[in-house]
Amino acid sequence: MTPVVMRTQLLQKPWSPPVVVIIMRLLLSVPQCALGGPSGLFLVGSSGFPGEPPVLSFGRDPATAVALTIGADGDGLEVRRAGAKQLSISEGVSELQRTVSAGEVMTESISVGGVPQWFLWDLDTFDTAGTGQWTMNARSVCGAPNDLFLGGHCRLGAASTARRYENLPPHTRVRVRARVHYFDEWQGEDVAMQVDGNSVWAQAHDWCPGFLTWMCIKYGVDACGGDTPDRLSVKVEAILPHASSTLDLAFTSSLPSGTDSCRVSWGVDDISIELMMAPGPAAAADADCGQTAMV
Repeated sequence: MTPVVMRTQLLQKPWSPPVVVIIMRLLLSVPQCALGGPSGLFLVGSSGFPGEPPVLSFGRDPATAVALTIGADGDGLEVRRAGAKQLSISEGVSELQRTVSAGEVMTESISVGGVPQWFLWDLDTFDTAGTGQWTMNARSVCGAPNDLFLGGHCRLGAASTARRYENLPPHTRVRVRARVHYFDEWQGEDVAMQVDGNSVWAQAHDWCPGFLTWMCIKYGVDACGGDTPDRLSVKVEAILPHASSTLDLAFTSSLPSGTDSCRVSWGVDDISIELMMAPGPAAAADADCGQTAMV
């Protein structure tokens, strides 16, 4: 009987590249914290459940990580640190929990604690070259050589000065503030401020309301002009409803016509126009829902 020789063949199967790809993908999907690697940038997708939006996290430690996520209402972005909201930005509202700025911050309107704040639209200190926007543009100094103001001794007496402000943005109210100076021999006449032709502020002045004029001269302050004591920096302020894109502002006095401005005069300084901005569409919608917009 002829013996049968059996040959065994070893079949070797090469390593499949897809298996390598799968292993690599598994390794990449393992969180860095499980691998013990350094912290970095993590993107966590939404689970699909309410209140669990996608999150872009800078750092893996929840106690220190800064995260960028979608706001609770789904229409904005939030920046959170250690779970606390630091910044919120949406179409019509931006919220800053605490901001320190070393430069300028530009915004259409602003509120603090839900209370809208005044927006400074224009400030005229009269310390720079005259713009020619006032109908009477003569300026003076009194004491401080670099602190100029409109009018003054021998310049503004039985006269007025006015200016028109144009291209005001949408607003609901206006606040006008200034400082008025009375020089020399006032005897009960007043200086008045008018907005759009209506008197909104007036104050009279008598350089010596008593009969002992020597006491007024001795204890009064003669800043400039004649030898009669003066009254400086009287506060002027008026708040009124206003929505027009133009505003006419005027200052006038009740001094009789022909009064010598070198005997009695007045001046005005630091005139500011502040606006209460009209709410935008987003803020108006929040107001209809009983919500307060932080802008």
